[in-house]
Amino acid sequence: MPPYSSLPEAAAWPLWLLTATVTVLRLRWCRDSFGNRHINNALIGATLAWLLIIDSAQQAVVAVLPWLTPARQYQLANALMILVTAAAFLVVSAARQRNTPRPAPVYASAGLMGLGYLVLGSRVAAGGGLVLQYPGWEAAPMTVLFVIFPYACAILIVSASIQELRGRPPFGARVVSLLFLAIFSGLICSLTFGLTTSFVLASGHVNAFTEYAARTDRMAFVTDIIGFTPLAAIPLALRLIDAVRGDPAARAVRGLAVLWADLTRACPDVVQPRPTGADATYRLHRTVIEINDAILSLAPHVPLEKRTETADFGAVARALSAACDAKQTGSQPDPAAPRLDLPGGADLQSETRILSALAKEWSTCRPSPIRPGAYHS
Repeated sequence: MPPYSSLPEAAAWPLWLLTATVTVLRLRWCRDSFGNRHINNALIGATLAWLLIIDSAQQAVVAVLPWLTPARQYQLANALMILVTAAAFLVVSAARQRNTPRPAPVYASAGLMGLGYLVLGSRVAAGGGLVLQYPGWEAAPMTVLFVIFPYACAILIVSASIQELRGRPPFGARVVSLLFLAIFSGLICSLTFGLTTSFVLASGHVNAFTEYAARTDRMAFVTDIIGFTPLAAIPLALRLIDAVRGDPAARAVRGLAVLWADLTRACPDVVQPRPTGADATYRLHRTVIEINDAILSLAPHVPLEKRTETADFGAVARALSAACDAKQTGSQPDPAAPRLDLPGGADLQSETRILSALAKEWSTCRPSPIRPGAYHS
């Protein structure tokens, strides 16, 4: 009878506890979006599935349910992984395509995939063998079912996290992106090996290769789970950093506070009321819009000697400062005045970085402190 666990107990339990801890912490800190909530559901299922391939846990289950042999538990663990990751991927994918996901068809489809895996592996499991690692045509479709959705969920995690990294400092974003790349590259190597092994086994013309495949594929299975844990933990780490340092959007709003207050004092008509309880991202969005609107309004008031057509933040800050003074002393706008040339941003994060650079120069050329109560975004 083959061993059903790839890791010794001394390593299996600490690693399982690490995975369980990451899952519990994600339930607390990474539940603010539709996608994160469904990925968390998949992680709960994956954590339970891994429990079913740890030897001492398997023996405890057999003591209570003798018919649920270690081979059956191994098969059930894989089927559970398929079920939870397929459900998460199908729901989130439907939502991303602007379609309202209907729970019944989604969970029915995921359930049928898990059931199909159980049916395909029933012959091997009934004989005490390890599904996925024994010769036979069933190895190929079972492997495809087993790998496609966990890896699809991994792509969802990476995609969501990369979107979040776009609003962070470039150096930190690059470091985390490289970490993502390293982990994901390892998972892809494991995926490639697992698929190759299973398709060779599916040919049925293997003898000595069978036990080698069983040993290495069991380890590849655990490697995947160990790899998914830090992959899921990276977004969690970003949220924990935010909890300590404060939300990035809220920090950005604070960094733009003086620039916003001075420009909107000169152009109060650009300010729109904020709804009660608006979150930091909404406040940042409004702040960026109002600063840009104020810059457009002030451009015709820039004195001739201060006009600039370069994208130098220092020159633009000095021109804006002069325009504020001119407008507040009653100067008339010059329709022929050129626009102040700031680089355009493709999204909120890049716009924020541009205006933050301008705010830094603004504090140099106009160091007067913000008046208490002047900033209410």
